[in-house]
Amino acid sequence: PPPRHPLSPTQAPAASLAQAAVAMAVACAPPPPPPPPPALWASREGVPEGVCTSFLYKGRCRFSEGCRFSHEVDRAAFPLPAATPSKPSRSTASSRAQGEVLSPPPRSLPASASREGETDEAEAGARRPAWRSVDFLLRGESVHNNPYLQEFARAPWLAQVLEAPECQSLLAVRGKSLRKELSEAFGALAACRRALAKLGRQGSDGAGVKVVDLCCGKGFGSLVLSLSMPRAQILAVDKNPDIELAHFRGRSNLRFLELDVTLPDAGARVQAALAESEGPAPSEGGPAGGEDADACETEVLLFVGIHLCGALSCHAARLYREAPGPTALVLSPCCLDGRRLAVKRRAKLLKVDPHLYWCLTLLFGEVPSSGCRRELFIDHDVLSAKNTFLLATRGGA
Repeated sequence: PPPRHPLSPTQAPAASLAQAAVAMAVACAPPPPPPPPPALWASREGVPEGVCTSFLYKGRCRFSEGCRFSHEVDRAAFPLPAATPSKPSRSTASSRAQGEVLSPPPRSLPASASREGETDEAEAGARRPAWRSVDFLLRGESVHNNPYLQEFARAPWLAQVLEAPECQSLLAVRGKSLRKELSEAFGALAACRRALAKLGRQGSDGAGVKVVDLCCGKGFGSLVLSLSMPRAQILAVDKNPDIELAHFRGRSNLRFLELDVTLPDAGARVQAALAESEGPAPSEGGPAGGEDADACETEVLLFVGIHLCGALSCHAARLYREAPGPTALVLSPCCLDGRRLAVKRRAKLLKVDPHLYWCLTLLFGEVPSSGCRRELFIDHDVLSAKNTFLLATRGGA
C-alpha cells in the first residue's frame, strides 16, 4: 500500500501524491524475467526431457539408483560440449613478462611437423609433448627466487637430464615435491662443498673425493652429486633392493650398494665396496696428472645423510668415527621416532624445539670433539621444514 500522509488527500501536496502513485505502480509490477541460461547449456539443446544430464555428459551420477531422472539414454547420440580454452597460469604469465630467462631447451617436434609451408597449426599443437612439472618449474617464479633452483636451471647437464628417458620417473612428480627434492639435493651439494673446503679441497669437480650417500632412497641426491662432481666417486647405499635405479645407467662414477647401515660391520663393507671400484675417471679435457694429481694423492671420504630418521643419524655418525684418514660428514637429521621420547621430554622441559635439541645432541654427543671441526647451521633456502645441517671434518689441511 502507498505510504500514508498525515494530511487528507485534498490537503496533501501534489508531489506526495505523485510519489505514492509511483510506489504503488512499482509494487504491483510483475517480477523481472529470469536471466538467460549459462552458455554451457546451449550445447545441450535437444536433450530429451527427464534425462539425467550428469549421467549423460559425465558417465556417472552421485545419486546412483536414487536419481529422480532417467539414465536410459544413448550417450553416443549426444556429443560432449566443446572445451573452452584455458587461461595461462600466473607462473606462465610472469615468466613471459620476464622473458623466460631460465627456459629449458625446447623439446623437438617430429620431422613431419617441422617442414616449412606444410605444418598444420592444429596438428603441430596436437603432436607437441605435454608439459611436465619440471617444465612448469623452469618457467615459473620460484626458479627466480631460490638460489638452488637457479643452480639447477643453469646446470650444464640440464639438457641431458631433461631428455634422458631413464630420468623421467624422477621428474614426473608434483611441482611442490619436485621443488622440495631439488632444493634438498642442491642444499646437500652446497654443504658438501662447504665441508670439502674445510679440508682444503676447493675444486668443484670432486677430484680425489669419495662420497657415500647413506639411505639414498631413489637416488635423486646421488645423481645430482654425480653430475655436479664428475671426478668424484659416488656410492649410493640403501637396504631396499627394489629401488628403481635406471637413472644410474651411463654414470661411470656412480654405483649402488645394498646395505643396512645399522649393521655392526657396515663401515667395513663400505670400505670394501669403495676399494673394489677403480676410482673416478677424469673429466673430458681435465688434467690427468701433474699438480692436480699430486694435490689429490690423499683421498677424502665424505659421508652424506639427508633426512635420516631417528637412530639412522647416530649410525651415520658412527661410520664417520670409524673411517680412517681425512673424513667429512654432512648430516641433515629428520624426525624423531617413538624410541626417542627422552629427547622430546628434555626439549619440552627446556622449552626448545625438539628437532633443534636433537641436532644439538648429535653434534655434541655423537661427533667427537678432539681433532674434529664441528658446525651446525640452518639453510633457509632448502624448501623443507627439516633444513638443519650438521657438518664435521677430520684431518686434511
